[in-house]
Amino acid sequence: MNTERGKSEAEHQQRIKDYYKEAQAFYRLAWHGPTNGLHYGLWTDGTRNRYEAILNENRVLADLAGINEGDVVLDAGCGIGGSGVWLAENRGASVIGLNIVPEQLKEGEKIVKKRGLVDKVKFRLGNYQDMPLPNESVDVVWSLESIEHASDIERFIQESHRVLKPRGRMVVAATFLGESEITPEQQRQMELGQAVAGCFNDFRTADAVAQVMQSSGFSDVTNTDRTAQVMRSSR
Repeated sequence: MNTERGKSEAEHQQRIKDYYKEAQAFYRLAWHGPTNGLHYGLWTDGTRNRYEAILNENRVLADLAGINEGDVVLDAGCGIGGSGVWLAENRGASVIGLNIVPEQLKEGEKIVKKRGLVDKVKFRLGNYQDMPLPNESVDVVWSLESIEHASDIERFIQESHRVLKPRGRMVVAATFLGESEITPEQQRQMELGQAVAGCFNDFRTADAVAQVMQSSGFSDVTNTDRTAQVMRSSR
């Protein structure tokens, strides 16, 4: 990595840290409630509120990844550990939450201790583009609305492939670039998001990310579009 790129990456990571340090109180008071999930959620049939939508997304992704008791799951960009707690309690998984934001990890540790899950959910301070984990050490890489922060998607996916055991799985839920031209309103919202947060980086189409996964060694890569089920939270 050259000096200029290294400086740019360090600045990008600092923007992520600053954003979540400042925004965490808002998320706690106005968004995730008892779910501790910072993601949008899926409004499937019968969903009554955002809390249920957030838990729906955990369930849908866990089903897609086939997460079962005893699986070791790496939550890449884990926030405060909401999904990890859900996976431990509902699927019997052992979870490693990886995050570059120390304040979020401290919050996560408090939640895990309160829920009696210190043996099931562990946290590591680190960048998912350079994972502090051995080769072939996890069964599932879980990326829930975190790939948007990657400055090098190829590197993130290559690292995910490296740490997965043979026949391991990766599940990615994210905001992807659409196939059609964005509308002026969508452009305005994107600019607003960047002005507020400034820590989102390399948006690509879902197909483009799937191609990166295939070139990195993944097989049986599929996409599913859940945009309609996300829009209520997005609004």
